[in-house]
Amino acid sequence: MKQKIKEKKDVFTDISELPGVGPATAEKLKEIGYSTIESLATATVAELEVAGIGEKRALELIELARQAIEVSWVTAKELAAIRSSVGRLSTSSKALDALIGGGIETQSITEFFGEFGCHSADTQVLTPHGVRDWREIEVGDVVLGVDRTGRLTESKVKRVYVYHYIGPMMHLVSGEYDLLVTPNHRMVFKPACSLMPYRYVPAATVAEFSSGSLMSRFVYEGYTAPERLEVHNCPGLRLPEDADRLRTDRLLRLIGLYISGGFIHRLNDEERVAIRTDGSIELARQYLEDQRMSFRVDGDMVIIDEQWLTEYLKIYGTAGEDKTIPSEVLSMDRRHLSVIFETLVRRSGSGDRFVYRTKSRRMRDAMLLLGLKLGYTASFITRELPSSGRETYEMYFTGGHGGHWERSSNLEAVQYRGTVWCLETSTGNFFTVRNGTVSFSGNSGKSQMCHQLCVNVQMPPEKGGLGGAALYIDTENTFRIERIEQMAKAAGLDFDEVAERIIYSEAYNSDHQILLLEKADKIIKENNVRLVVIDSLTAHFRSEYTGREMLAERQQKLNKHMHRLGRLARAFNLVAVVTNQVMARPDEFFSPIAVSPVGGHIVGHTSHTRLHIRKTSGKNVRVVRLVSSPYLPEGEVLIKITEKGIEDADVPEKR
Repeated sequence: MKQKIKEKKDVFTDISELPGVGPATAEKLKEIGYSTIESLATATVAELEVAGIGEKRALELIELARQAIEVSWVTAKELAAIRSSVGRLSTSSKALDALIGGGIETQSITEFFGEFGCHSADTQVLTPHGVRDWREIEVGDVVLGVDRTGRLTESKVKRVYVYHYIGPMMHLVSGEYDLLVTPNHRMVFKPACSLMPYRYVPAATVAEFSSGSLMSRFVYEGYTAPERLEVHNCPGLRLPEDADRLRTDRLLRLIGLYISGGFIHRLNDEERVAIRTDGSIELARQYLEDQRMSFRVDGDMVIIDEQWLTEYLKIYGTAGEDKTIPSEVLSMDRRHLSVIFETLVRRSGSGDRFVYRTKSRRMRDAMLLLGLKLGYTASFITRELPSSGRETYEMYFTGGHGGHWERSSNLEAVQYRGTVWCLETSTGNFFTVRNGTVSFSGNSGKSQMCHQLCVNVQMPPEKGGLGGAALYIDTENTFRIERIEQMAKAAGLDFDEVAERIIYSEAYNSDHQILLLEKADKIIKENNVRLVVIDSLTAHFRSEYTGREMLAERQQKLNKHMHRLGRLARAFNLVAVVTNQVMARPDEFFSPIAVSPVGGHIVGHTSHTRLHIRKTSGKNVRVVRLVSSPYLPEGEVLIKITEKGIEDADVPEKR
């Protein structure tokens, strides 16, 4: 065989060194993302024309760049030798690494997709300050949640998810709860006759049982109020000299009477508290005499001649529409909260059921919180007064066990089209209000695999890493440096060093996302980047390109974006990871794969390995299923998410 003679070629290290590329052209090319020979070699003529380069000249530049990096054909045997340089990045789970052939491989794109459990758009959020529309909730806000011991607590919002959804929803409804959620949304449920505690399970799993109960009773421990009067939130108030005589529980009963039927009475330029409530004058007189307060009866009113009390009760509102219970009082212990609750409500029929009516939205919200803290399920009906057009709220509180669920009477499958939303909170759960009914369920959450990979890639190859840096493109504000710190310390790495080698940028829209990747090659080269993460790939595209008329343009941009990522993975021998959103498959209502990734065939064909992550009934346990791979069989494993990061789930938890 004749020896092949290699033609001597010029070697260029920067695009400005290419013949005929002056500083101005080089600058234009760099502005649109072509700052290396490799990026120019994989460009198209149309892409270079954006920089004002003619078609002929663009062809010449691309050819020069390709010659410089010696693009050539190889045999399958030679390809095997080239493939020997493919690296593997550990996920920190031995089972998952084995499933995908030893770890996530370089020179290809790996896609993680997982569904979000969401609420319908007409569902609101219950916070420590009342009911709020989910559109008003932002990251960092506080909502009402439940800690691991079942105690009511404040829960910080970590992320807010909002999507357009078409597909099946599950309506779980009774007099004690009202939830319209996607089938994968996490519920806190216990089957009937089960000795197991309440557990997080998808709504679709709840439907597999004939009966059970949704968690609706919680533990509350407020601060122990002093036996004698302690006034809050009323600066400048001068108490009487003998204030020690005023008992807190008696004052709370008087406050209840004032909220129910009291107002500020003005007479001769003086303000005094007046109470006018059906059948309560004698009760008011009893409390006032017991506390040795000055008062007088004027017809059907009791007028209290205590100026300090008039000023103090103003913080509870001065008229029916603005009455409320201050947060300082709502933070008291159950014994004192029961005093004010019993004064406000009226028993409705037999059993542990009470009713309360108010014109004040603030009072409505305060009573919802008060009922929950005392162990009642709470709901309300909104009515409009014909005379004034103002709203009035009829509230119901029910004791007992609560939360009973029957598949035959408390479940309805419906088709839904519209906006859905969910929160990720620090407690993993939160309270909602729908159709006036307070309900409790788990929150949404996304795989934390990307964070784990950002730490692992920095380890040496013998420990499952690649000895390089990570580049993170964040499209949903998902990156949390606090999580990186936890994982780094668990891996025995110095947090400051790990954080220094994660290069981060937030993409504000799809065009910005595309631009960041186009400009990434220079950063990759200068920082020895061995992992590129786009989290999430389709979020911006899905929200910006809505409707069938925009589908083609969206898919074209996604196609170009994904191929750009694949070229970077091959050119720099790095791991490329994308996360993806999902859409429902109405034909697979109760299937574990009742969703499919967004992006269609474009994303499906350019992602070499696709992994579906879904929640299970086990706490912090996830099922990871290998859906697609060029050479590996389908399969699934269990992993566990702990404070340390991703781990193997040693013992599969059974439902």
